Amino acid sequence: MRYLSFILMMVFMNSAFSSEILRLKDAQIVVGENSEAKVINQQEVRILKGHIQVKTKKNMKVLNDDVSFSTESGEFRVSLNENNDVDLDVASGEVLVSSPHVHTFVPEIVKAKEGFRYKSNPPGFERRKYSF
Repeated sequence: MRYLSFILMMVFMNSAFSSEILRLKDAQIVVGENSEAKVINQQEVRILKGHIQVKTKKNMKVLNDDVSFSTESGEFRVSLNENNDVDLDVASGEVLVSSPHVHTFVPEIVKAKEGFRYKSNPPGFERRKYSF
Protein backbone atom coordinates (compact mmCIF):
# COMPACT_ATOMS: atom_id res chain seq x y z
CA MET A 1 0.00 0.00 0.00
CA ARG A 2 2.89 2.38 0.75
CA TYR A 3 4.15 2.04 -2.85
CA LEU A 4 0.73 2.88 -4.27
CA SER A 5 0.63 6.07 -2.18
CA PHE A 6 4.06 7.07 -3.49
CA ILE A 7 2.98 6.50 -7.10
CA LEU A 8 -0.19 8.56 -6.62
CA MET A 9 1.84 11.36 -5.04
CA MET A 10 4.12 11.42 -8.09
CA VAL A 11 1.27 11.82 -10.53
CA PHE A 12 0.26 15.31 -9.41
CA MET A 13 2.73 17.84 -8.01
CA ASN A 14 1.40 21.00 -6.37
CA SER A 15 3.98 23.34 -4.91
CA ALA A 16 2.18 26.00 -2.90
CA PHE A 17 4.94 27.37 -0.70
CA SER A 18 8.29 26.25 -2.11
CA SER A 19 9.67 24.38 -5.07
CA GLU A 20 9.36 20.60 -5.22
CA ILE A 21 11.79 18.25 -6.98
CA LEU A 22 10.48 15.21 -8.79
CA ARG A 23 13.00 12.62 -9.94
CA LEU A 24 11.95 10.41 -12.83
CA LYS A 25 13.98 7.61 -14.40
CA ASP A 26 16.04 9.87 -16.71
CA ALA A 27 14.88 13.35 -15.70
CA GLN A 28 14.54 15.79 -12.86
CA ILE A 29 11.53 18.11 -12.73
CA VAL A 30 11.49 21.13 -10.42
CA VAL A 31 7.98 22.43 -9.83
CA GLY A 32 8.22 26.09 -8.87
CA GLU A 33 6.54 27.91 -6.03
CA ASN A 34 2.76 28.35 -6.59
CA SER A 35 2.98 25.94 -9.54
CA GLU A 36 1.24 22.72 -10.51
CA ALA A 37 2.27 19.90 -12.83
CA LYS A 38 0.98 16.43 -13.59
CA VAL A 39 3.25 13.51 -14.51
CA ILE A 40 1.64 11.53 -17.31
CA ASN A 41 4.43 8.94 -17.63
CA GLN A 42 8.25 8.79 -17.43
CA GLN A 43 8.58 10.93 -20.59
CA GLU A 44 5.64 13.37 -20.33
CA VAL A 45 4.65 16.10 -17.89
CA ARG A 46 1.69 18.49 -18.16
CA ILE A 47 2.15 22.01 -16.79
CA LEU A 48 -1.05 23.31 -15.19
CA LYS A 49 0.05 26.50 -13.43
CA GLY A 50 3.22 28.50 -12.81
CA HIS A 51 6.57 27.17 -14.00
CA ILE A 52 8.62 24.00 -14.11
CA GLN A 53 12.27 23.35 -14.84
CA VAL A 54 13.28 20.15 -16.64
CA LYS A 55 16.70 18.54 -16.76
CA THR A 56 16.77 15.33 -18.77
CA LYS A 57 19.20 12.84 -20.30
CA LYS A 58 16.60 11.22 -22.58
CA ASN A 59 13.37 12.09 -24.37
CA MET A 60 11.04 14.35 -22.39
CA LYS A 61 7.90 16.25 -23.37
CA VAL A 62 6.16 19.08 -21.50
CA LEU A 63 2.54 19.56 -22.53
CA ASN A 64 0.01 22.33 -22.20
CA ASP A 65 -3.47 22.52 -23.73
CA ASP A 66 -2.13 24.66 -26.59
CA VAL A 67 1.56 23.83 -27.08
CA SER A 68 4.11 21.07 -26.48
CA PHE A 69 7.86 21.15 -25.90
CA SER A 70 10.05 18.10 -26.46
CA THR A 71 13.75 17.35 -26.25
CA GLU A 72 16.09 14.38 -26.48
CA SER A 73 18.27 15.80 -23.70
CA GLY A 74 18.85 19.17 -22.12
CA GLU A 75 17.68 21.64 -19.53
CA PHE A 76 14.82 24.10 -20.00
CA ARG A 77 12.15 26.04 -18.15
CA VAL A 78 8.48 26.37 -19.12
CA SER A 79 6.30 29.11 -17.60
CA LEU A 80 2.53 29.42 -17.98
CA ASN A 81 1.52 33.09 -17.71
CA GLU A 82 -1.80 34.40 -16.39
CA ASN A 83 -2.90 35.36 -19.93
CA ASN A 84 -2.23 31.72 -21.05
CA ASP A 85 0.92 32.62 -22.98
CA VAL A 86 3.64 30.01 -22.46
CA ASP A 87 7.31 30.98 -22.21
CA LEU A 88 10.25 28.67 -22.86
CA ASP A 89 13.87 29.27 -21.89
CA VAL A 90 16.44 26.70 -23.00
CA ALA A 91 19.59 26.44 -20.87
CA SER A 92 21.15 23.52 -22.77
CA GLY A 93 20.25 21.26 -25.67
CA GLU A 94 17.51 21.91 -28.20
CA VAL A 95 13.75 21.94 -27.69
CA LEU A 96 11.15 21.33 -30.40
CA VAL A 97 8.00 23.44 -30.10
CA SER A 98 4.72 22.51 -31.76
CA SER A 99 1.08 23.51 -31.50
CA PRO A 100 -2.09 22.41 -33.28
CA HIS A 101 -3.10 26.10 -33.33
CA VAL A 102 -0.02 27.30 -35.24
CA HIS A 103 0.44 25.78 -38.69
CA THR A 104 4.09 25.35 -39.65
CA PHE A 105 5.65 22.73 -41.87
CA VAL A 106 8.15 21.68 -39.20
CA PRO A 107 8.30 22.25 -35.44
CA GLU A 108 10.16 25.32 -34.23
CA ILE A 109 13.62 24.54 -32.84
CA VAL A 110 14.79 26.56 -29.84
CA LYS A 111 18.49 26.23 -29.02
CA ALA A 112 20.52 26.79 -25.85
CA LYS A 113 20.46 30.35 -24.46
CA GLU A 114 17.33 31.23 -26.48
CA GLY A 115 13.89 32.32 -25.31
CA PHE A 116 10.58 31.57 -27.01
CA ARG A 117 6.90 32.37 -26.45
CA TYR A 118 3.64 30.76 -27.50
CA LYS A 119 1.06 33.53 -27.67
CA SER A 120 -2.46 32.31 -27.03
CA ASN A 121 -4.46 35.19 -28.51
CA PRO A 122 -4.11 35.16 -31.43
CA PRO A 123 -2.21 31.87 -31.49
CA GLY A 124 1.37 32.27 -32.64
CA PHE A 125 5.06 31.83 -31.93
CA GLU A 126 7.64 34.52 -31.28
CA ARG A 127 11.27 34.66 -30.27
CA ARG A 128 12.08 36.59 -27.12
CA LYS A 129 15.05 37.33 -24.91
CA TYR A 130 16.44 34.40 -22.93
CA SER A 131 15.75 34.85 -19.22
CA PHE A 132 16.64 31.62 -17.37
